[in-house]
Amino acid sequence: QRGLDALAADMQSRVWVLLTSNPKIPYTTKGVAAIGGEMLASLLSFTGTPSTPGFLSTDPGNEPQVLAPIFDDISTADKTARILRGMKFSAVAQGAIQTVVIAGTITF
Repeated sequence: QRGLDALAADMQSRVWVLLTSNPKIPYTTKGVAAIGGEMLASLLSFTGTPSTPGFLSTDPGNEPQVLAPIFDDISTADKTARILRGMKFSAVAQGAIQTVVIAGTITF
């Protein structure tokens, strides 16, 4: 749960910093991609390193992904209201090995 809470806080913070540290994030394909980029950066920061493992998997096929709406599919009403909906992400949590069963044979 701590990892999930930390991820939520980090992702919100990164998007907020992007929005507040720039005079304008354009409501364009590039602007939507900038939001998605911050979301992906957050997810990747929780995959960890070999010395400090995170809780999200980077196994092939399970890498964190961000899905942004296609700009032309965004409603005029949302564009007029300056609301970006439909930003989604997916990631797979990695478990941890807690028990190891080893079998072996030694012959002489």
